[in-house]
Amino acid sequence: MRVIQLTNEVMNTQIPAPSEFHVLSFSRNDESTLTSTLFLSGISCALKVTIVGDTNRDGIVDTTGDADLKGRDTWTDQAGAIFLANIGDTNRRCSSKVRGVKSLIAMLDTCNDASGNEQRNPKYLAPPRTLPVQGLSVEAVGSIRVTDEAVAQNERIFHRVGQGWIYASPNHIFTSEDLRKGLKLGVDARDPRLLSARGDDGESYLDDWPGVVAFYPAAINGVVLSNTAYLAPNPWCPVINGRDILAESVTAAYAAGGFDVLYVDDYFLAHAHSGDVHCLTNTIREVSGKWWQRGDPGARKV
Repeated sequence: MRVIQLTNEVMNTQIPAPSEFHVLSFSRNDESTLTSTLFLSGISCALKVTIVGDTNRDGIVDTTGDADLKGRDTWTDQAGAIFLANIGDTNRRCSSKVRGVKSLIAMLDTCNDASGNEQRNPKYLAPPRTLPVQGLSVEAVGSIRVTDEAVAQNERIFHRVGQGWIYASPNHIFTSEDLRKGLKLGVDARDPRLLSARGDDGESYLDDWPGVVAFYPAAINGVVLSNTAYLAPNPWCPVINGRDILAESVTAAYAAGGFDVLYVDDYFLAHAHSGDVHCLTNTIREVSGKWWQRGDPGARKV
């Protein structure tokens, strides 16, 4: 999760032609600043440009009242606009290309919804707005950019045009009409903001020793087939005197809850191919009602 702090500047000046000045800023916890610049020709004016984010975190950017103007210069754990890394995989654009472990690792590192400058999942955009600017000449234009180059590589800014989103690069030009109406922006990140590693310098403080590793799939990674039947991964425990002692214990534990346990082989399909047993037991089901409204647990059907 990334943090953004909103600030505003008011400029009153005689402007030679042509000239530029910063009229608003959009900063992220003193690490980066998103700056909008207006270019005006040969006019004398006093401009106040205001950018507004979801300061009170109610899911709505208030551009008609002052709900999001109050306290917008100060970010706390309870208030202040935020935006997220937009790194999902809409329509399986990336994951559908995976053909093995190596391609999976490469995909996780390089492919997600925030790859490139196309907006693939706008529902995760933070929605800052600028208030309408009156009194601009038709020659007035604007641009917007993140001033910290390192941070700019991990953040994206979009402009709402019609029903779509246009990537607002530092060279993107907002017209005088755009500025008079007020900009509808969208901000997301290419990568999560991660804490620095602490207490681990990469060295191991344990002496290596010859030994073996136990293969012990958890019995809870199973599927409840009905209110009396449970499908569990084979625990692969030692067989002593012809008895699988762990399987017997699991069977007894579930029997106490009224379940018969059926064990399935998971070793060759899952672990021999670098998977895990819980991946085999994921299921998609259709249910006839809300489970918390089904009444007597003994009458529930799965």
